Amino acid sequence: MRQLHGKGYSEGSTKAYQTTCNHLKGFLAHEWNREEIFLRELDYAFIERFEHYLRTIVGVSVNCVAKHMARLRTILNLCIKREILHRDPMALYKIRTERVEICYLTEDELTRVMQKRLHSKRTQRVRDTFLFACFTGFSYSDIRDLTACKI
Repeated sequence: MRQLHGKGYSEGSTKAYQTTCNHLKGFLAHEWNREEIFLRELDYAFIERFEHYLRTIVGVSVNCVAKHMARLRTILNLCIKREILHRDPMALYKIRTERVEICYLTEDELTRVMQKRLHSKRTQRVRDTFLFACFTGFSYSDIRDLTACKI
């Protein structure tokens, strides 16, 4: 994934895969007192225990677990396609998500943020960047990478 950075995978994606990898390493150390595992050792029980580890020890939400498990599934599917792995340990595993209600700022709240007097140039810039994101729908990474020649 690091090699694909900038070639179809953003910096955020590569960092997300690295985070999943770090959690897998933590899981192996916590559960098995190991740093590595053979692919042939992966089975449904391993997948279930990794999910349990993420929810209890790491303490992430159901939807965050779903993202980690989806990344793991992507890597395992790649191993299957390349015939490195001959069976899918996640074949019976269902990725679960929870519906999350998204709360939006009202027009009045946005106006109050715009009118707020800030004394630091840095906090003014943070506020303006936040407002720009609100009005354009751009993600932080898109704004960060925005230059005059891209407009």
